[in-house]
Amino acid sequence: MPTHRYYFLNRPPGIATHPKGETRRQVWFPSRPMPGQVDRRVLGWVEYPEPLTHEQIWKWELAPADMGEQAEHVFWLDGRYDDDPEWLKKDYLAQPIDDLKRAYTEWKDDKAWAALILKGVITA
Repeated sequence: MPTHRYYFLNRPPGIATHPKGETRRQVWFPSRPMPGQVDRRVLGWVEYPEPLTHEQIWKWELAPADMGEQAEHVFWLDGRYDDDPEWLKKDYLAQPIDDLKRAYTEWKDDKAWAALILKGVITA
């Protein structure tokens, strides 16, 4: 049965730190680098049988382990208050790959990183 893993960004797993219904969790103390991301440290993970909503991920300050889900969440964060929440993702996905690579490497643009994942340029 597939599971959906989420990392704890700001606190270790414990009571009232994540939505109910998890199947497994693990605490990392001290924090460790998030797999696939050198610059981000996490304090453990939690797994669910179904994916969490973007609202749940945001509310509980979690990060999806799946890179595609991370990429979608990056665009949701910036577009959630707009009339067309997909406009930002559409705009980034329309950009040439070389421009996205430059934006990611030179400016650490997280949306360029997310677009490169969704285009299949960056894989796990």
